Amino acid sequence: MAEISFRELIDPRRLQHLQNEFCKVTGVAAVCLDSENQVVTEPYVDKTWKRLDGEDPISTEYRRKAAQALDRVQAGSLEEQVVEELPDGGHVAAVAVSVENNTILYWQVYDLKKIDTISFYQILDLLRDTSVDIYRDRMSCFSAEAESRRSRSAEEEMSRNLHTIEATTEIVQLLDSDEQIELAMNKWLKILSEHICVDTADIFQLHSDTDTMNVVCEWRAPGQISYFDKINGVEVYSFLYAEKPLVVSTDSLGNAGSKEIEEIGMKAVMIFPILKQESGNMVLSLNHRTQGHVWSMAEIKFTADAVKILQSILTRRIQKNSLAGSYAALEEILDNVGCAIYVTDQTTGRMLFANQILKNTFAKELLDHNFDALLQSSVRKEKTKSVSVVYHAEKETWYDLLCKEIAWVDGKKANLYSLYDITDKKLYQRRIEQQAYTDFLTGLYNRMCCERDLARQIDQAKKTGGEGALLYLDLDDFKHINDGLGHQYGDVLLKSISHALKRINGIENTCYRMGGDEFALLTIGAMSPEEAHRKVELICKTVAAPYHVAGSLLTIGTSCGFALYPEEGTDTDKITRLADQRMYKHKQKNHALQDHG
Repeated sequence: MAEISFRELIDPRRLQHLQNEFCKVTGVAAVCLDSENQVVTEPYVDKTWKRLDGEDPISTEYRRKAAQALDRVQAGSLEEQVVEELPDGGHVAAVAVSVENNTILYWQVYDLKKIDTISFYQILDLLRDTSVDIYRDRMSCFSAEAESRRSRSAEEEMSRNLHTIEATTEIVQLLDSDEQIELAMNKWLKILSEHICVDTADIFQLHSDTDTMNVVCEWRAPGQISYFDKINGVEVYSFLYAEKPLVVSTDSLGNAGSKEIEEIGMKAVMIFPILKQESGNMVLSLNHRTQGHVWSMAEIKFTADAVKILQSILTRRIQKNSLAGSYAALEEILDNVGCAIYVTDQTTGRMLFANQILKNTFAKELLDHNFDALLQSSVRKEKTKSVSVVYHAEKETWYDLLCKEIAWVDGKKANLYSLYDITDKKLYQRRIEQQAYTDFLTGLYNRMCCERDLARQIDQAKKTGGEGALLYLDLDDFKHINDGLGHQYGDVLLKSISHALKRINGIENTCYRMGGDEFALLTIGAMSPEEAHRKVELICKTVAAPYHVAGSLLTIGTSCGFALYPEEGTDTDKITRLADQRMYKHKQKNHALQDHG
């Protein structure tokens, strides 16, 4: 998906309201600028800050300092936040808000109430985190809406293809009809006209020796009346003499050659020659009369294919091998529908047909005679749904599978399976899910993912008798490091600790950042309380290793607690609460040791 700007996602009026509420609660004034340095919101100024002389409560000096801070943040250095303390005890700050290394907006913040420095830093952190949350929430909604539109479009395309296949099958079956040719042609015209949704349709027999024609067949949509008061000796329109297909859409009316079409009240017309004969040509006319219409390539192609079949009906009626002709015609059409097609006898299960796309895609399965099992397995798994999903493990591709009962060309009851490649859609859904369950700063899984995985592991333990443990971690005195060195260096430390945790054997893929400086780990397998304590000691030792941050070596302590399942509970809330309580006790113990030391 193309990069979306903050302005495209967030209504400036809504952002102004959120900013004003934030400023009321925190006691600061703020201005938002987009990534192009354009002002998005106006500064909120509390009534109590207004000066008696009517001058701007945000002084020139404050604005000058804030502008300098913004220049430093935008200079492209490591500084994502610059804070300046003014002589009168107030503060100004510039904050860059980034998501996945892309700056989405800037904030200029003014402290006119002389807030203490630590509280001011906390306000800035809250402002940054809130901005990121708003952006991610809107981005998630935007992505979901886009995916929904793509999904609806894909479903509509599948539905159109399925209807085309059904209509094509009905038309091909006419090749074997023993009915009078006029009845077969009327059925053919009805199927074609209803499928492409025209107002009227006609087949004309032109006379080579006069400027007249006969109406061989006609079809009218409900509410439409016949255009002709007789069927024989009707005056010929000159555009019907076209030797090649003629396609005239509403947007091409007014061009040379369309005047006659407009004069008779047609909004859009398709003319297809059917048979050339010495006595006169046979011609198909498809018409839109009431509303304008632009013919699609699908409509033109389907009509062209249908005309070929009608030509076969007219020219092969006396041939004995009509069934072979039917099959060949259907094979040619189904090989060009754009999806994999597989037809089986409903009674015996024997394969009746597979188009070229299916043969190329599932060549190995067809050769090993296990393709039917693959289909039936997918249908059974999702038998309550109209669309099933087939997963090709070796190629790592997914397909939507639709099954339709049809009558085959020889009249046998058959199952027609159509498979549409949805691999791109599935991969996109995986990326969206990964974003939803991943902490953007550290790359670890997030709290939502931890809660989901813990619930799954506990359910699995109940069913199989398995065991496991949840471990909670909290960094000791991380706030002092964050406040002392700055937010960006605190982030560097969190990333380093996350990488260290992922290197611990047994928990490489079950590390989670719960938020702030809190982490969680899931272990699978039996573990005694003594083993859990040893695991806690290993984790604390791992985290306590020195880290290179801001040109210095830093060390940090860790408080950790654990809970065993199902031994100590089979409820996620209880296990989480127990691990959190033990972590808190460990933190109290660490503080007591520091105070005693």
